[in-house]
Amino acid sequence: MTGGRESGQAGWKLVTYQAKTGPKAGVLAGDVVYEASALGLSATVLDLLNDWEASQHRIGEALQSVTPDAGTPLAAVELLAPVLYPGTIFLAGINYHDHRQEMAERRKALGESGEVDEIEAPWHTVVASRPCVVGTGARVAIPGENVNLDWEAELAVIIGKRASKVTEATAMAYVAGYTIANDLSARALSRRKDVRPSSTFRIDWMRHKSFDGACPLGPAITPAAQVADPHQLGIRLWVGDALMQDSNTNQMIFGIAAQIARISETTTLCPGDVILTGCPAGTGSSHGRYLEGGDTVTVEIDGLGQLETHII
Repeated sequence: MTGGRESGQAGWKLVTYQAKTGPKAGVLAGDVVYEASALGLSATVLDLLNDWEASQHRIGEALQSVTPDAGTPLAAVELLAPVLYPGTIFLAGINYHDHRQEMAERRKALGESGEVDEIEAPWHTVVASRPCVVGTGARVAIPGENVNLDWEAELAVIIGKRASKVTEATAMAYVAGYTIANDLSARALSRRKDVRPSSTFRIDWMRHKSFDGACPLGPAITPAAQVADPHQLGIRLWVGDALMQDSNTNQMIFGIAAQIARISETTTLCPGDVILTGCPAGTGSSHGRYLEGGDTVTVEIDGLGQLETHII
């Protein structure tokens, strides 16, 4: 887990890990994971997020007095998704300038119109969180034959308090922290073949985005207070040793505050909800290469670590 090597109280992160008795919340400080309940904290990450302001204070106080031998080395811990069962996962569509340009160029190369619809506000869909979310190191099965399984490296926003009808000016106060996501997409399942092209029912977001293991998240939640500017983070993705995506979150068309404000106009965001903020250029569609069994996908975002997924 690179990008997560801060030490002591100054640079802690939240994790969920597999213990002998089941999943547990942990606090990662340096290269040591401390069981949250052993520090006198709530037993799950969701419980910590439900009282986020107080939780941050308690974590800081607890770390003042612990020693490394009270925890477990990170290398010996099996990390799970930091929020095991998010209430809702929102996915932003076509939200990076370089990805939008890439899509236009690909359409031109196929002899189609090079125009990509412009939108005046952020656009989101949702996915089924419980079967989709897996942690770093997970093995994800390709959901069928010839599905064109694609990758999308994304910055994920973790909500830390209820947000209803908030403004862009205040929206960032509702962010608990950030993690990494890989929005896996079965491109060939996005359009139903048994429905006429002009039909409203042609698009199938569920099969496209909500198959088992479709949303790897992790490795940890980095508190928002430790990220100076979430809109200035390098974001990269490799398939094996091949670098496929190499961009920066400054390419977002609609920033995080705009996305939170837009969603909260009609849908109350709750602690533990996750917003995937869009992906940059370099998806498999643009490379003409899709994921196959045996591939390992690694996503890295500056300061947040690495998220690794094994395709089977």
